[in-house]
Amino acid sequence: MKTKRKLWFRKKSYGWGWHPASWQGWLVTILYVVLFVVSGVLFGAVTPSAVNGGGSTVAGFILFFSWMALLTASLLAICYRHGETPEWRWGSKK
Repeated sequence: MKTKRKLWFRKKSYGWGWHPASWQGWLVTILYVVLFVVSGVLFGAVTPSAVNGGGSTVAGFILFFSWMALLTASLLAICYRHGETPEWRWGSKK
């Protein structure tokens, strides 16, 4: 017997993408936003010290954007795994 899995994310009514549909989806979304903001603050605090210590700001920016890309890729992977298949939509079909 095949059981229907509970979706964490539903596809949007307009456009492409997802929105949270359960408490798990909201938890993942809030965690992503918190990590995004905290990372921005931490990397912002680290970069000036690298300049004062003779380090490279370019390396700091590369590290920051690499971390943000990894964080965003993780969110997308979770959305694909626990959400509906996304597609471009423009309202409901009647």
